[in-house]
Amino acid sequence: MIKCVFMEIYMETIVDLLSESRQAQRTLHIREDPINGVYVEGLTEKKVKGKEEMFGLIKNGARARATNATMMNKTSSRSHAILQVSLQQRYIETEGGVKKVSDLFADGLLVETP
Repeated sequence: MIKCVFMEIYMETIVDLLSESRQAQRTLHIREDPINGVYVEGLTEKKVKGKEEMFGLIKNGARARATNATMMNKTSSRSHAILQVSLQQRYIETEGGVKKVSDLFADGLLVETP
């Protein structure tokens, strides 16, 4: 399984670039959990099945970023963007033994590896 979160830090505020609601983006906070480590509370997490879907999320998130013209660049970013991609690997038991099942971007299909 492949999951993505996409955020920006702009003027000391964390903005969820995958959120449908711009209003909810202004209340995100960094938290720490002894099991899960550091995370952003309330951040939208999207599952993707292939490279086209992931590129679509990145493109939509990039459009939501805060930009403003400067003397050097018409669409200069005033923020830092963070894209986090999580891959979860699973093992399944079959008659032939244990197999590793990974979600890979090989043509956007689920690929089984021994």
